[in-house]
Amino acid sequence: MQLGWLGDFAYVLIVCSYLVKDMLWLRSLAILASLSMITFNYLVPETPLWVMVRWNAVMLLINVAQIVILVHERRGAQMNEEEKELYTTLFRNMSPVEFMKLIRLGDWDRVPRGRVVLREGDKVDHLTLVYNGAMNITREGQEVATLKDGAFIGEMSFITEKPASATVTATTNSRIIQWPKDALNRLLLRNPAMRISMQAALGSDMATKLGS
Repeated sequence: MQLGWLGDFAYVLIVCSYLVKDMLWLRSLAILASLSMITFNYLVPETPLWVMVRWNAVMLLINVAQIVILVHERRGAQMNEEEKELYTTLFRNMSPVEFMKLIRLGDWDRVPRGRVVLREGDKVDHLTLVYNGAMNITREGQEVATLKDGAFIGEMSFITEKPASATVTATTNSRIIQWPKDALNRLLLRNPAMRISMQAALGSDMATKLGS
């Protein structure tokens, strides 16, 4: 049986693993590549290349173990309806596990109409997201914009470390989620992929506000 194609096939799988974003797919492709390399190096040469066989077996076992861990983590990332809505609309660039880490850090709150959520000139200790409701933005007493579902509050201060540039007041009974700024920064520093996804979400929000 001619098995020389297995060597090329293994490298095709390795290249494909670099192109996928989902870690489960990456690990699965790496396992198939290792299996192909083991078969190729055992059967194709006149005598088995044991160094290649051994090390590909090691990589295969590592990836199998990582898949078990990933599946276990994803089973633990069960979302309720509110969390599913947030994930699919705002944070879909994160993995489910990353998103659940973010959600567990946040505090949900109900905001009655008329409550000031953020005051101009104050230090901003939280990054806030409007889950549902409406907020009025005023600067120096003048109304400048209205925030609705899915809008962030305090995102500029979160990025620049400067005081709030405007006052935000609930104009309807609203529901929000807030993340302590320092704790959120620590979480994002520990998880670079999460940081990139959060920056993308904040950037999209700011672009929407500038375009409105």
